[in-house]
This record gives sequence, structure tokens and C-alpha cells, in this order.
Amino acid sequence: MKTNTHRRTQLKMMAAAVGLCLGIPSIAAHAADGKRIMIRFAGTLPVAHHITKAQEYFKKLVEERSKGRITVQVYPAGQLYKDVDLVDVIPKGSLEMAIANLGQWSGLVPQMAIFDLTGNWHDRDHFYRAQDDGKIRDVIAKAMAKKDVHLLNTIDYGEGTYITNKPLKTMEDFKGMRIRASTEYNTIQVQTLGGASSLISSAEVYQGLSLGTIDGAITGPSSFISRKLYEVAKYDMNSSQGYGNFGTVVSLKWWNTLPQDVKDLLTAAGKETEAWCRKAAQTADAQAWEKLAAVPGNVVYKVEPAELDRWRKVMMPPQVKLFKERAGQDADVLLERVEATRNP
Repeated sequence: MKTNTHRRTQLKMMAAAVGLCLGIPSIAAHAADGKRIMIRFAGTLPVAHHITKAQEYFKKLVEERSKGRITVQVYPAGQLYKDVDLVDVIPKGSLEMAIANLGQWSGLVPQMAIFDLTGNWHDRDHFYRAQDDGKIRDVIAKAMAKKDVHLLNTIDYGEGTYITNKPLKTMEDFKGMRIRASTEYNTIQVQTLGGASSLISSAEVYQGLSLGTIDGAITGPSSFISRKLYEVAKYDMNSSQGYGNFGTVVSLKWWNTLPQDVKDLLTAAGKETEAWCRKAAQTADAQAWEKLAAVPGNVVYKVEPAELDRWRKVMMPPQVKLFKERAGQDADVLLERVEATRNP
């Protein structure tokens, strides 16, 4: 009897060891039986960036409210994946959750590009109103579900603009400039203004500017500071070209394994994190411009409104054309809603 009991114990231990190696029991199994749930939450921004702090804020909310049932492991600064890799791993279910640059997902989910059209926004509040619009969210949610992803919330990166090795005050100044873009629509922006553009990861911008392989980059003042880009490029355009199109993207394959109470908890925490991050982004942008103005040798400048309008008239048509080709009938609905939310 003792021998049989001992044997059964050994078999259980062996099965547990095999399960550990294979990743079994899965997160789905833990969710179904009410046991602990582990969420890997990837990010690509530096530790000091407000988006990484938003990840930590979400983690705190979830862990406290779940009373230990859910653990959120935050991996900032590309520790798990680069920003350009997330579009592959999350739909496959290889990663549960990440804050991603949604503009980089427009190839997979063309509708996402509605927030990436440079020149589309009257101001920051207009951007928020469009993000909050129920029809826009519904169209994007349905498109994402077809690709096995779920958008938990939008995340405010803040302003998007240029940091370069010479000022860009007129369209003619773009000629010959090699500028990093973070999305396909960014490349259209640069190219229509007369520059050359290539898509590279945000983690590679500092090196590119330092080595002179690029002459500038489209990013934001919060990244000028957190990535110390001001050390290798001295001209900071304080005229917003748009707002960072980020969000918390979740594997739908994983999401569908969760019990409803867990989904509700994560959704509520995501909504609170969205509101928290909007305030944090505005503060981060304001503080960044103050710090940049104080850096010796650094030049913060603005572009005249009339010149910016000239840029917009050149940039918007090719962006809208591509968007309509990619998003089909949804494009008209989304563009109409953006226009409808232009005024409060």
C-alpha cells in the first residue's frame, strides 16, 4: 500500500514538473478554477516615462482589488519585446497584455490608423473626444476582434513632434532630412513634406541620432527627456504634430478564458488608468518643455500657424487616401465621427 501511495506521489511530482516545463497548467486554467492569475504586461518606454508609471498604476489597482488573486508583472523598456514585435506576439497569445503604439498596428487592423492621421486634430481635447466616441470604439473593437486582439483602454503618450539636428520651420527645410518615423502614416507625413523617412524602433533613435544615420525623429517631448535625445539632437519643435496613439492591447485568446468578474475588474482598472494617464501626459509634456528650454545649447522653437496649415494641406490627402483604401467602409464612418467630435 505504501509502495502504491509512494508511486502515485512520484507520478504527481513528475506530472507537475512536466507541466511546469510546458507552461501547464495554463493561465486560462488558473482563471477558470479561481486560482491565481499571472499577467505579463509588456511596455517599451523607459522606466521613468509616465507610460511606464501608468503600467505600475494599473498593476497596483488590479492587485489590490483582486486581493492577491491576480499578479501583474510589468516589463518596461522593451525587456520582453520591442514595440514593432508586439503586433506579432499578442494576437498569437504568446503575451497577455502590452501598452503598444497603435499606429504600428495599422497593417493588421487598418481602422486603428484613425488616431494616427497627422493634421486630423483641432487640439488635444478633440483627440480625447474622438477616443471616447462610442461609435469609433465600436468600429475599432470589432475590427480588432477579427485579429484576436482586444483594446482594454487608450493610453495618452502626449504630444508628437520633431527633434532634429537643424530647425524645421518651413516645408523647404525638410529637403534632404532623414527622419525616423514610428508608423507608416508618419512616413507619409515626412515624405510629403520633402524629407526621407524610415521606420525604426524607438529604442534605436538615440543611437541613430548619435551616429548620424538619421537627422531627426518624430517622437514626443516626454521621450526627448526620458531617452535623453536632447544630448544628440539640439532642435526641439514645440508645435504639436499630433498625439501619441497608444493603448493597452490584450490577447483575445487569453481574454476569452477569463471569468467575467476578472474581465470586469481589469476593464475598470483600465478605464481608471486611462484617465490617470491623460493627466500624467499633460504634466509630462509641460515639464519636458521646461527642462528642454533649460538645457544649454538646446533650441526650443515654434512653427508659424500659417506654415503648419500649409503642411496640413499637403499631408492629409495622401494619408486619407491610404486610410480609405485600407479600412474600406469603416474609414468613412470613422472620419465622419472625427469631424463630428471636432467641437465640444
